[in-house]
Amino acid sequence: MACSPRRRTGTGLQHPGLLLLAQAEPCISRQQLHAQPLLKLISMLQIGVPGPWQQWRSSRQRKSKHYRQSSSSSRGGGVLAEEVSLGRLRRYRVDAEDRNLLVIEDSQVRKRDKMGRFLGRILLPQGYPHTVAPNYLQYTRMRGLQYFFGGAIGVFSTRSLLSALGVTGRSKGSGGEAAAAINWVLKDGAGRLGKFLFGRWGQQLDCELKQFRLAGSGLMEVGAAMELSTIALPHAFLPLSCIANLAKNLAGVAASSTRAPIHRTLALQNNLADVTAKSESVANLADIAGTFLGIALCRMNAPLVPTFCILSAGYLYASRQEINAVVFSYLNRARLAYSAGVFLRTGTVPGVLECNKREPLLPWSQARISLGCSVEEAFAGPQELAAAQISLRKNGFAVWYRPEQSRVLVILRQGVDQQQILQGAFSAHVFLHMLKETDQPGMNDGQRSSSAPTQQPQSGLAHLMGRNRRAVNAEAQMQRQRAALKEVTAAGDPTSMVQLAYAAAEDLYPKFLRQAEQQGWQLEATMLNTKDVRLCMA
Repeated sequence: MACSPRRRTGTGLQHPGLLLLAQAEPCISRQQLHAQPLLKLISMLQIGVPGPWQQWRSSRQRKSKHYRQSSSSSRGGGVLAEEVSLGRLRRYRVDAEDRNLLVIEDSQVRKRDKMGRFLGRILLPQGYPHTVAPNYLQYTRMRGLQYFFGGAIGVFSTRSLLSALGVTGRSKGSGGEAAAAINWVLKDGAGRLGKFLFGRWGQQLDCELKQFRLAGSGLMEVGAAMELSTIALPHAFLPLSCIANLAKNLAGVAASSTRAPIHRTLALQNNLADVTAKSESVANLADIAGTFLGIALCRMNAPLVPTFCILSAGYLYASRQEINAVVFSYLNRARLAYSAGVFLRTGTVPGVLECNKREPLLPWSQARISLGCSVEEAFAGPQELAAAQISLRKNGFAVWYRPEQSRVLVILRQGVDQQQILQGAFSAHVFLHMLKETDQPGMNDGQRSSSAPTQQPQSGLAHLMGRNRRAVNAEAQMQRQRAALKEVTAAGDPTSMVQLAYAAAEDLYPKFLRQAEQQGWQLEATMLNTKDVRLCMA
């Protein structure tokens, strides 16, 4: 009896939530399935080859000719490395024929499991249930039920309000009130959808709090501008109002989610609730005063567009100054970029206040460094992967450079801790700084804030490396490193370039840590917002 290939799934226990997908099963009849013992059946399930659907799907996911899905276990040597991410497992080995990397297993979770994982990342805190109190689930369920009934009641109340104001016809059966209420509720529903989807970035909010706060202020003004545009385009009221409400609700979630961490930095005597209450009182009083100003401007028939532009400029200016007033004593990606840049130029780690005022907040300011990259994203072949494994085993991370992208990539090993991630990120900044010192075209580090100091000592990194040796010898050593870096950069040899950066970073990192602690940085609370990909050493 002919049968189609089947696939089985299992759970991986070495990574939280990881689902492993086995190879295709051989075709067996239902009678044979029931007749064979369970252990014999499991051994049979591990013999098959990938089916055509799995081969087609894997071919759709390939990004480089160097990474090919292996259809047989006979080619190549043993497993070179394993890579794990959320919902994905990849195993790599070297092809015995052309010495390229083979993807011998590219396991994906089932669609149902993917949806559950997606909803879990939106609805549950990171590390659930170990990071929350035991009553968190019950509280969340009842809160959701409360909002469910509240949403249903809101439809009827909105219909009654619109009818009372004469927005729709009052004739019985006309359906005008219902249509207007549905349009209004759809507008509000789009905003609630934005709140729901925003939960996906919950962990990033803790790491890039100021950036999200500033982005929320920009979204708020975009939403207000689209609401004003409905006057000129009344026929497009529903789509414009939906998009506007979506933007404003995203901004509201960004503001409410970042409010508690900000207030925590302001409460010094276990008075977080008092600080929060007083902050809300000030905000409400200012909102009432602003409402009276808006009413007065409307009664004066002030021109719409110029008035809106002036008020928006004041809003954005106040938002930027509000962010500048917040001081965090832990390093994130932006503050590490500024601190490392100043340290490598001047030999001194900036203080907490200076760094918080000058840290780069634009999203593309950190584009040159990527933390937590995949094997396929970082390496072009097995030689590069083998060279990076030395640092992975020793330090828990590996730094690599892609000249064609002008990006520095940091690969992280499974089980790496925050201090190792910090060292890897610092090594990447050292590498970018060394590239800048070679004066290669397009090699500026891109990590410095526009308001950062531009003075650079003549000695550069040699001044820092000479703290424990004679400055003349350090200068000579740095000159040799610069010359070597220029040579290997021109030759396009990433391995030699990275080795030079490792040598400099290994000498500078203890000095950076020592000065950072003296300046009051809480290094144990560092949050660098890495990707989820981790490399398991074979």
